[in-house]
Amino acid sequence: MEFGTSIRLLRTARKLTQTELAERSGIAVTSLNQIEKNTKTPAAKTLQRICESLAIPELLVHYVAVRLEPVAQFRNEKMAVYQALLRFYDNLIEEEHLRLVDKFLPQFLH
Repeated sequence: MEFGTSIRLLRTARKLTQTELAERSGIAVTSLNQIEKNTKTPAAKTLQRICESLAIPELLVHYVAVRLEPVAQFRNEKMAVYQALLRFYDNLIEEEHLRLVDKFLPQFLH
């Protein structure tokens, strides 16, 4: 899962620069840059601070990352797990977070 891509999309949707988000999150700009380029995976606490700074639920970052991941990249033995995870996210998002996804995600997928 590429958390960096979803963080970049959500940060841009909030109209924040990397510097602004890094400062709000208390992390180095270089670390955020590496995370957004998917060369570094954020630690759980770092991801939590980023989400708090973006005022979004952590689940949304996971949801966007899963939705952006091309299904063709998954190995066959993991496919059922990812499909179940997608269904789980879809049900949760539908109730509480779909408005955020609808608002922010479409502008980046065109």
